[in-house]
Amino acid sequence: MKNKTFFIVLGIILVVIIFVVSQTNGLIRSEMAIQEQWAEIENQLMRRSELMHGLLQSTRGLMAYETGIINNITESRAKLAGAGSAEELIEASNQLDRAFSQFLVVVENYPDLKADQAFTRLMDEIAGTENRLAVARRNYNNSVSHFNIKLRVFPSSMFASSMGMMPKPFFEIPQEARERPDYDFGF
Repeated sequence: MKNKTFFIVLGIILVVIIFVVSQTNGLIRSEMAIQEQWAEIENQLMRRSELMHGLLQSTRGLMAYETGIINNITESRAKLAGAGSAEELIEASNQLDRAFSQFLVVVENYPDLKADQAFTRLMDEIAGTENRLAVARRNYNNSVSHFNIKLRVFPSSMFASSMGMMPKPFFEIPQEARERPDYDFGF
């Protein structure tokens, strides 16, 4: 009888240990997925920033009178490169989007620029990067949603609070970027 009770207690302890380990491992996996997706966003943001730099360099001579817009993009790129937190990176990215949007509006006034092959190639590269960035944002936001739900639902919420895990921010696009006008480059 004593052996049977011992094995029952041991079985209960093992079930509890397995449950605790699976909950904590699930939270850790979810947090790691967010970090992985965030790294992809950073990668695409830096790629886009470098492409924009190349685009600015190729247009600098033709757009000599547009120094304000070029300076806005340059400053936005610097903020993006110097961002220390997710919130700062998101804000810097949104600022760069606004500056680049202004640049695209001005480019319409330069038909020679729109006909330039280097400009066209860089714009194609930026468009491809924007698509990859949109996918990376979607994947990141899905991972954040999954993680944040785990933080709020029982029983994983008990373990998350004891592990000091906090909700992660979504990578949201500002309202003005959602209402961006169409650009006609005549391609």
